[in-house]
Amino acid sequence: MNARIGEYMLDSIQLYFNASLEIQEELINHGFRVPLETPLPIVYGDVSGYLDGRTSRIALKAAILDPIRYGKSISEMGWKELGRKIEIKREYAKLLLDTSSRGGEELIIVSPKFEENTAGYHLEKASYRGVSQTYWKNWAGYYLSLDELKRMAEDLQSRFGRIPSSQQVYWTHESLPKGGGHEDTYFVSFDANKRGIEPHSYSICMGCWDNVIQYLESEAERYPKIGLPKPNPDVKLRIEKDEDIPIRMKIGVAKMDEKRPQFMIKFSTVPTASRTIQGIDEEGKPITIKGKPRGKLVPCNHKRYFHEVSFSVQNFVGAIYSTNNFVRKKEEIGRMRYPSWLGD
Repeated sequence: MNARIGEYMLDSIQLYFNASLEIQEELINHGFRVPLETPLPIVYGDVSGYLDGRTSRIALKAAILDPIRYGKSISEMGWKELGRKIEIKREYAKLLLDTSSRGGEELIIVSPKFEENTAGYHLEKASYRGVSQTYWKNWAGYYLSLDELKRMAEDLQSRFGRIPSSQQVYWTHESLPKGGGHEDTYFVSFDANKRGIEPHSYSICMGCWDNVIQYLESEAERYPKIGLPKPNPDVKLRIEKDEDIPIRMKIGVAKMDEKRPQFMIKFSTVPTASRTIQGIDEEGKPITIKGKPRGKLVPCNHKRYFHEVSFSVQNFVGAIYSTNNFVRKKEEIGRMRYPSWLGD
């Protein structure tokens, strides 16, 4: 039985299922020509956190997975066509924090929640064929405002107190390209490898989004019409933690072009991990694709619609307290300098 700690408004949710070689291999083995004929979707919700306070987002049509491919029209999505671009209205979602006792250990569970009768996400697409997936360490993430981070830290303080810790805190700075722009990030670790926080578990599913299942079923029906064998849409789409695959959570702060500084929680595969699969080219011929592992695939009936990552209480609370102190410039960060975008 979970006990709620709090609910916090998300600025953005970004789940790059197209970065999963596990899912790509699974769909290829079931007859889908991924990613060129059938792009793997990105689950994306992103309208808040902009410096100009905009309540809608302009996106290139080429970056959006056309809703016609999952049985909906532009108007049904509530979007507005602007030539080669689309205006996407504000999408609402929250991040939930719960506590749960599992295997005799108290854990903190982090999961997204979407408001009923509101569009909390849409589907985008991209081909990673032109960019080596070896470089794509980060493959999913949540972004919230710094005000929500402060509120989260206060809620955890009320629930758990200070939680004394002898763990050494390390901070890492990363500067990354982001959608044609730039992202500056700082995240916390509790070991000298400085790769982030190890989760107790995680479980996210590409199929537990109505539009994704409709998309795959529609694609399966479309293939015979274009002269290709009909694929089998009964595939495994849920990714869970595999003890042999080193996944870390980057908990910290981020600053993107046109956005205010934000609190972030990112899924990341460590740089040394790698995976190779047999993919297919535009002619359907086999090719070797090298990239990074994301976890193990498990069956899912897509009924519960849950996506969660769990942490030990000490690790998560420690990471939130440290990040909140970093934002307030009260954290010991050694020789590293605080970013100028945090202000005075």
